[in-house]
Amino acid sequence: MPAFSRLALLLLLSTAAPLYAQTCAAPKLVNGLNLELACVQYGGQNYAMTLDNLSASALTWRFGGAVAPTTCTPAPQSCSTVGSDLGINIRQLEIGGTRYRLELALAPQLGNLTWQYKSHSLEPTTLSVLTPTVLAAIKSYMEQLVSAKTIPGAVLGVAEGSNLTLIEAYGVADADASTAMRTDSLLHIGSTNKPITSFLLATLVDDGALTWDTKVRDVYAGFNPSNATSAATVTVRQMLDMTSGLPREAGFATSDPPRRMLDGLSNVTLVGAPGEKYAYSNISTSAAGFLAPLAKIKMTRALTDADLDAVYTGYDTLLQDKVLKPIGMTSSYLSVTDARATGKMAKSHALVNGVWTVSASVDTAVDNAAPSGGLKSTVTDMLRYIVTDMQGGVNPAGTRVASAANITERQKLSIGQASANRYGLCLEISKADNGMAYVNHNGSFDNFNSVMGWFPDKKVAFVLLTNGESTGVTDLTGTGFINRLSEMIR
Repeated sequence: MPAFSRLALLLLLSTAAPLYAQTCAAPKLVNGLNLELACVQYGGQNYAMTLDNLSASALTWRFGGAVAPTTCTPAPQSCSTVGSDLGINIRQLEIGGTRYRLELALAPQLGNLTWQYKSHSLEPTTLSVLTPTVLAAIKSYMEQLVSAKTIPGAVLGVAEGSNLTLIEAYGVADADASTAMRTDSLLHIGSTNKPITSFLLATLVDDGALTWDTKVRDVYAGFNPSNATSAATVTVRQMLDMTSGLPREAGFATSDPPRRMLDGLSNVTLVGAPGEKYAYSNISTSAAGFLAPLAKIKMTRALTDADLDAVYTGYDTLLQDKVLKPIGMTSSYLSVTDARATGKMAKSHALVNGVWTVSASVDTAVDNAAPSGGLKSTVTDMLRYIVTDMQGGVNPAGTRVASAANITERQKLSIGQASANRYGLCLEISKADNGMAYVNHNGSFDNFNSVMGWFPDKKVAFVLLTNGESTGVTDLTGTGFINRLSEMIR
């Protein structure tokens, strides 16, 4: 194409004024055959633009202006792309109730920044659960929670299949400074980190580093709780489904080095025989998470003291390499120091005399409970994760991150007491009050509360992160939000 044409488009795409939107609408036809593209991906940026139809008989379009960078989170099915040849691929365009994928080729011979029809294909159509009416009801419900002071602030994400349909922020990130919550705010996710740790271990099962039924002592010989005979039989599966016999806590300060916690397990007495008693345990999941880097190392060599001293960084590195990066979670941090350095970390709050007030943080730079609840993340990152889990290891972009067999193994009820408590491998499998099945986990730490999960029959996933601690918040992130959302999408 002529150099001036390419230069003109590049200038338009790089210098236009910002346009803020929280979600991108699908491409659509307006005023005849004019095309309105609410989200165009080009060069790592998102834009909004229009194409004016020049001839219905020839199916040609010319750039119509209104190009602007946009900070919206596009739905993959709704986002158009500009290729290296400046051709436009419109992912999903609805015409007369039928959805099409449409390709337009740049046609400089017809004039500067002009495209012509190249090809099309049919897109499968599905009846959406998240209708405009449902989305409006969800937003209204969240706004009411803020108005009623049930929460100080929150970020909410709802997806249907791979489509990240709703990304919203409500209330305040810092009540003392009256700073509004944003969709890119970082919040502590608490125990919703646990299923992410079991997801990480699923990738190591894929790699052959261990199996779900590997004995913990076969990975870490120092695992020796006081009841030594029983401890020898504890498996990775039991560490994750809360039947290991380890208690909920064991008196370790979260700021203690993880190696001290691992070695300290030798002074812990099991509360029950492995596999026979359900006991929700933070140290069980934490220890299981720290097994991940050790198991990976043992694939090639024997463990050293240095490896044991570095289990925190080992877990962090594996988490990045095997889960966060492959899923596309680019704004998630295990270290609170790193999270705060972004300037986007929300403050935690307590309800004092009916007023939400910033509370003192107890988060620490190195946390020996990190695998059970240390991540700080954005709603978009967490929604990408939960969609990947819902889709059996396939991320929203359509890339497989882990095997379906091992991801779905985590989503099954374990036998015995774990089953009675509706718990899989760090995932709760239950039903809402109206009988709708869901898979979820919630979390609470440092006055942050969260809940995330999905409704398998509806292919609807959700993430709710809040920055307050109160009875109302606990009820909300327990089952309150799940029950309310299940009614909206019923």
